[in-house]
Amino acid sequence: MLEVVAGLAIWNKQILLLKKNGLGIWWFPGGKVEDGECYVDSLVRELDQELGWRIFSPHVKFFGEFRGEGAPGKSVHLTCYRILLNTQLPPAIHLNTESSELAWLSMGVLRLGGYQVSKVSRYCLRRLVKLGYL
Repeated sequence: MLEVVAGLAIWNKQILLLKKNGLGIWWFPGGKVEDGECYVDSLVRELDQELGWRIFSPHVKFFGEFRGEGAPGKSVHLTCYRILLNTQLPPAIHLNTESSELAWLSMGVLRLGGYQVSKVSRYCLRRLVKLGYL
């Protein structure tokens, strides 16, 4: 099972999702945990690589762990952290070449369709809604 860490960036009841090149699936920012790397360090590294965000560990809060299908046919153990944003406007993002698109999406928009989200990500989204974050 692949170990993956994700950052849940929520602004104005919308969550940031990225569309990875070639997959057609929308994901939370984050990625694979490297050997010997703790989850928070992995998240900090991935957010810098993917978004150009310099996040420090006090700005992330553990949210939960989810298991399921990430990319089609790939089982993942997804460890999620909320990213604590203290901004009036969405933070600036410098998208790298791994992703083709990004979007701040409300659950209403996600429910309308057009955004294919991985199965394991849907478990996390349901919990975010249940707890009132989205």
